[in-house]
Amino acid sequence: IGYLTNYKFKRPFVTIKLAISLDGKIALKNKNSKWISNELSRNFGHMLRANSDGVMTTNSTIKEDDSKLTCRINGLEKHSPLKIVVDRGLTLNENYSIFKNAKKDNLIIYHSSKDQSKIDNYPKNTVLVYINNKKKFLELILNDLANRKIKNLLIESGTIFSTEIIKANLVDQIAFFRSNKIIGNDGLPFVNSLNLKSISDSINTKVINFKVFDNDIYELRRLI
Repeated sequence: IGYLTNYKFKRPFVTIKLAISLDGKIALKNKNSKWISNELSRNFGHMLRANSDGVMTTNSTIKEDDSKLTCRINGLEKHSPLKIVVDRGLTLNENYSIFKNAKKDNLIIYHSSKDQSKIDNYPKNTVLVYINNKKKFLELILNDLANRKIKNLLIESGTIFSTEIIKANLVDQIAFFRSNKIIGNDGLPFVNSLNLKSISDSINTKVINFKVFDNDIYELRRLI
């Protein structure tokens, strides 16, 4: 599938991975999200990473979770995918785990900053890619990744970025890890307002894979 998407649309096949509560929240109001899903779900999530060419997140998620974006299943560490971070303003620093022991050819940072001091002071073990087009920022990132032979891309991010890329029609499927926990309406949703005017405008999905991990349910839903 990734090969065909790359060939036809000049971008990777995009999957968003989300751990959500039973009522569709990704975190509490205070942004606490550990752990919504159980250990079996988290291990399978690492398998999804191992089966992807690249895994993408944002500077906000790095700041909140100190994400490493590695595959941490014994024996599969070497299958950790290319690490990709969207950090428009180059706000991260070398204290975050993702930069520690990182190899330059395995960590790409996409940004839109013209601040030369931020560029000069950014962690050196990264590939900085400047995108000078606010309107097509996400599209151009995916085009660049396709040129780098990334055919299957996994996205692990928060509500804002997930909403942005879904609204841009750049998502092919969503991997939901739905737990048995109920968080309530004050929790953070996995997607923000889509400004739909009619049910017929809503995004439709179909289940293409389904698994039960104890009290969690995994649903892989293709957008149609």
